[in-house]
Amino acid sequence: MTTSARLQRLTLRYAALIALGVWAATLFGAPNALQAEERVVLPPAQSIEPHSAVDVRTLEAAPSTATPPGKAPVEVPLHIPDPQALRQWRDLVQRHPNLVRPPSNDVVLDPAR
Repeated sequence: MTTSARLQRLTLRYAALIALGVWAATLFGAPNALQAEERVVLPPAQSIEPHSAVDVRTLEAAPSTATPPGKAPVEVPLHIPDPQALRQWRDLVQRHPNLVRPPSNDVVLDPAR
């Protein structure tokens, strides 16, 4: 048997399989197209006023954030666990800024330092 005859026989088999697949898909694969539902038209949308709409001119003024008379302002202390270590670290960073963030193309170094 020659190669061309074998190729022709394989081509016919594949063509038959493809035709069988198309036939099966047409017969069994598309029931929605055959049994389409009725078209339902929804009623037009109703416009509803938002419940949060309010006339701003009728609102009271916002309470003041100032301390009322006779009361001392509450001060929240800044808690630094070791102020001396913080001071040393700050001095080190000021002397050597590249320790924290290495220079790159978008960093402009201060020439005065």
